Amino acid sequence: MPETEAVETKELELPKQRYIINTRICPNFTPQMFDPYYWINRGRILNTSSGRGTAYFVDAGPGGHWVLRHYLRGGLMAHFLKDRYMYPGRRLCRPYREFRLLAELLEKGLPVPEPVAAHVNLDYYPLARYDIITRRVDNSRDLAAVMAERDLTDQELERLGEALVQLRDNKVHHRDLNIRNILLDDNGKFWFIDFDRGSLGGDHFGEMLQRLRRSLAKEKTIKGSAFNWNDERFSLILRSCS
Repeated sequence: MPETEAVETKELELPKQRYIINTRICPNFTPQMFDPYYWINRGRILNTSSGRGTAYFVDAGPGGHWVLRHYLRGGLMAHFLKDRYMYPGRRLCRPYREFRLLAELLEKGLPVPEPVAAHVNLDYYPLARYDIITRRVDNSRDLAAVMAERDLTDQELERLGEALVQLRDNKVHHRDLNIRNILLDDNGKFWFIDFDRGSLGGDHFGEMLQRLRRSLAKEKTIKGSAFNWNDERFSLILRSCS
């Protein structure tokens, strides 16, 4: 992913639809960009990724490669309100907060993707549906994919710890720091993605480390020998965090 400049934003209000846009990399924004079929019909889908929902990796031409993600609930509420949330107002809703948090983290020089645009659909007001587009971290894979093929080296684990320290020193709270939200690129750099419900302030670093450790242990339990991990090696991450 190329070096980023300051995010330049504008907001757009249409009937029952709200948008915030990074005009620096998306000067010709159209609301249809949040519809996967906009990209499918143009042959611009590069790949998809399935987790709680489907993320679409798209070729945006001069804007680079982007990731389109629709917000979906987890837990018990997902059975009743799969993708709908009580709308707290534009400034407090999840996609706007994630967009602005990513912009602020970029200004601090942290390894996160650049936000492209966020969308609020108010067709079901007072419930809302949300989407976000971010710039893709090219030539990268998440740790689940990397560690399914090979061990992380000692040096890589130490660099991961150093990247985590950047979050700690800037008081970043990542609410779901797991191995699918950490990327490793071809240059050996670690990136953090998916800052839904994230925030700045407070001391949440120990909680984040424990969540990461549980994620590694869970994947090992599920995959067994097909996942290259030994919990004793977590000390290499901790050593870089001290």
